[in-house]
Amino acid sequence: MNRDNVYTTATIRSGELAAAEACGLDAKQLMQRAAQACVQKLQQVCPAPARILVLCGPGNNGGDAWFVARYAQQAHYQVTVVAAQPKSELAKQAAAAWREADGRVIDLAETLSVNEFDWVVDGLLGNGVSREVSGHYRRWIETLNQSAVPVLSIDIPSGLDSDSGQPQGLAVRARDTVTMIAWKPGLLTGEAVDYVGHLTLADLDVGRAFEQQQSRLGHILTDAIAERLLQVSGTDSAVHPNKVSQQNVHKGTFGHIVIVGGGPGMAGAAILAGQAALRSGAGKVSVLCHPDSRAIIAQAQPELMVESFAEGRHRLEQANVVAVGPGLGFKPENAWAHDTWREVMSHCVERNVPMVIDADGLNWLAHADQCSQPLPQHTVLTPHPAEAARLLGCSAAVIQNDRVQAIQQLVENFSATVVLKGAGTLVAAPQQSLWFCRRGSSALATAGTGDVLTGVIATLLVGRTPVEAAAAAVWLHARAGEIAALDGERGTLASDLLPIIRQLRNAPNY
Repeated sequence: MNRDNVYTTATIRSGELAAAEACGLDAKQLMQRAAQACVQKLQQVCPAPARILVLCGPGNNGGDAWFVARYAQQAHYQVTVVAAQPKSELAKQAAAAWREADGRVIDLAETLSVNEFDWVVDGLLGNGVSREVSGHYRRWIETLNQSAVPVLSIDIPSGLDSDSGQPQGLAVRARDTVTMIAWKPGLLTGEAVDYVGHLTLADLDVGRAFEQQQSRLGHILTDAIAERLLQVSGTDSAVHPNKVSQQNVHKGTFGHIVIVGGGPGMAGAAILAGQAALRSGAGKVSVLCHPDSRAIIAQAQPELMVESFAEGRHRLEQANVVAVGPGLGFKPENAWAHDTWREVMSHCVERNVPMVIDADGLNWLAHADQCSQPLPQHTVLTPHPAEAARLLGCSAAVIQNDRVQAIQQLVENFSATVVLKGAGTLVAAPQQSLWFCRRGSSALATAGTGDVLTGVIATLLVGRTPVEAAAAAVWLHARAGEIAALDGERGTLASDLLPIIRQLRNAPNY
C-alpha cells in the first residue's frame, strides 16, 4: 500500500465498506479496528490507569468512541463516557456494548469538569460536519479548547471540515489525531495545522484494498519523494551516496536564471530571489531591474549579474528560466513595471521560455486577464492566498475555505503548474494529482521568504518538469524553514534560509 495517497472524504465514505468487505470484514468490525487503533495511541501517550473522558457523538464517529471506551476500560484505564443519544445503527450497537459492560454514561447536555481527567477522546462529530457547530457540541468544544487537558481526536478533530481543513465556526484543538483508512485533504492544508496536532494514519488493514478500488486526489510530498526529485536532472550536482559527482562542468552546465523585478524601493525582493537561485545551484543568475535599484542589488551580492532592464533585455535570449515578479511593483500608473512585465511575457510566450511568475508578476497577470493567452508550456505560478484571489476574482477567504478547489481552478484557468502557498502548501499541474506538503514552520511567515522560493523553483526548473521543480522546491524551502526555526521561530529572516538551502541541496537529509 502507498501510505502517502490522499483521498476526498466522499471517496473514503463511499469506498471504505467495500474495502472492508474485500478483506472479509463488516462495518462493525471495521469500527472496532478503528477503536483499537485509538486505544493503541492512548497507550503510547498516556499509560493506564490514567483517567480518560470519552465524548461520543450520535453518528459513526461516536460509535468509534463507544468502542474506544470499552477497549480502554479493558486495558485498565479509568473511563468516563459523555454521550449524545446514538442515531446510527452502528453507534447504537457500540453504545450497547458499553452499557452491557456496566459502563456509566453522562448525557452530553450535562456539565462536567474536564480538568479531572488526564486525556480526552473526541468522538463528537467526525468527518460529517457540513455546517457551523452549535448547541452542546459547541459548548463541549469550547470547554476542551479552554482546558489544558490533551485531546485525542478520532479520524478528525470535531468541527474541522475534512476536505478543506477549515473549522466550521470552531473545532477541537487536538494533541493527537488518529485518522482512518487514508489521508483526507482537510488534515493537511488550510487551518488544519492548528487543530490536528500529531497525525497518525491507521489503515485498519484495509488500506491496500481501498487503494486498489478508488482514485486518489493526490499524494503527500514525503522526504523520500522530495530527495528523489532533487536528484532528477541531467545537469544536477546534488550529492548522492551511490553517484559520482560530475567534475567536467562549468557555470553554463547548471543553467542561466534571469530574475526580473527590483523596482524602486523593492530591490530586496530581487536580491533574495537571485541569492536563492545561486544557493540552490544555478550556474549564472542575472537580475534585470529598475535603474534606481541597480547599484543596491549589485552591492548586495557580487555574484549576481545586475543590469537595468533596458540595458539587459538581451539576457532574456540567454535564459534557461525567467522568473518575473519579485519587487516588480504593481500600480496601474507604474509604466516601468507594466511595460517590463508585458515585454517579458511577450518574449517568453513567443519563445516558450520556462517561467516562474510570482508576486507582482501575478498581480499583472490578474490585471491583464492573461489567461486568455496561453502561458509558456513550462510555467510555474506561485500565489499566496491573496494573489490567488486576484487571479480568480474572489476573496482570500474563499481561497482559504477550499484551497484544493482553488488550486484546481487556477490550474484549469492558466494551464500551468501552481504552488498555492500557506500552511499545507499545495502543488498541482494539468492532468496530474495534487501534492500536499506537510513540512514547514511559522518561521516562514516573514517578508521575503516567497522571493526565496521563487529563486529555488527557477533553478530547479532547469532539467526538470514544472511539477517536479515546484514540488522539490516547496519541500526544500519548507525544510529550510524548519531547520531555521530550531533556534527559535521568532525573528527568522528570509536570508537565514539561504545557507540552509545550500546544505540541503548537497545533502537533502541534512
